[in-house]
Amino acid sequence: ASCSLSSSCHQAKVGGPSGLYLGGPTSQPADPAGIFASIVNKPSTELSTMMFVKPSDLSNSFLMHKMDGDQCQFASQCGPAPVASCGVGMPQASCALDGATRDKVRRWIAQGAQNN
Repeated sequence: ASCSLSSSCHQAKVGGPSGLYLGGPTSQPADPAGIFASIVNKPSTELSTMMFVKPSDLSNSFLMHKMDGDQCQFASQCGPAPVASCGVGMPQASCALDGATRDKVRRWIAQGAQNN
């Protein structure tokens, strides 16, 4: 829910900087199968050498680094725009999601990131 609340992130039909559209409270619902296909075993737009979600591999899933706010450790490997920083944490411009919410995503990835 927090990821699609801002039009600058994932509520815009074009999906914001990442290109990932998650729907929104006043917009067309997102397609769960399309979201899955867009993030699992797909390179991150900010760090193309790392998958956004790598099933069963938390340390190589850029989504978890973004959610945990430790993506800056990869800054030297990220692209130059706007600065080599691997972007901002998620959710953008707000506090990190609570541990229980991040742990749900962490378990999903650790258990193979299945499309259920």
